[in-house]
Amino acid sequence: MAKSSLQKLGQGRDAFAYEQAQDGCRRHRKEFPQAVKSVPMMIKTNGLGAALAFMYSKQNTLGTVLKAIDAWLSHQNNVHTFAILKNAEGNNLLQKLKNLNSSEHRTLTQETMAFLQLLRRYSEGIIKVEEQNKLKKEDDMAKRQDTESSRASFAYEQAQAGCEKEGKEFSQAVKRIPMMIKTNGLSETFAFMYSKQGKHGLILKSIEAWLTNSNNRIHLILKVTKGENLVQKITELNSSEYRTVTIETMAFLQWLRRFSEGITKEREPKKDKV
Repeated sequence: MAKSSLQKLGQGRDAFAYEQAQDGCRRHRKEFPQAVKSVPMMIKTNGLGAALAFMYSKQNTLGTVLKAIDAWLSHQNNVHTFAILKNAEGNNLLQKLKNLNSSEHRTLTQETMAFLQLLRRYSEGIIKVEEQNKLKKEDDMAKRQDTESSRASFAYEQAQAGCEKEGKEFSQAVKRIPMMIKTNGLSETFAFMYSKQGKHGLILKSIEAWLTNSNNRIHLILKVTKGENLVQKITELNSSEYRTVTIETMAFLQWLRRFSEGITKEREPKKDKV
């Protein structure tokens, strides 16, 4: 067979095995690569016909592997086996195998083994990638939960300190800051808070303390940014960093507002029941 024809056959086998691996893993998950792995030894031990007959009788995962093998051996792009099976008598692969001569039988066996090698490789790879993605998602979720817990804990401490110094006015000021950020942007809002000081200065210090806290995943952004204070550092950020700091600030303010409102209500004198 010409080299170009062999290359086309290899490419076709490769692509077809990948498609079948995707389908098998979608249907059977981890069981599919395990089933594919067992088939070559079955063929070596019992022969192609007996191995395929066993798979046919079992159906389930092995049945899906058998269908993948049948589909490839009968595929018109498979120049090794398409013509053999097309001309063989029988309604299915098992019947056709019984009518093949030794040379044809050997050709089908070799092609099946080559296909199974690719099918196993791809199916194992697909499952491995899925497991890695799952672990990454779980790790990311755990990190987000840790950050959220740290953010809430830090905001509670800052809310206590702010309410102790400024009372109800601290809570009322915190409530207005998120809308100011949405309307005017982060840098302008920080500049306003810096110029006002008082309760606004306390809020700004609380935000800066959290954004530069080592438990905060973005503290390194501000650590390497030029500027003596948060207002100056913000002006040095690129658009992506600026957006990240804005999102984190809004998340912190949500907790700071929640806790400061709760602390304020607790400190209000309770009315006597009539």
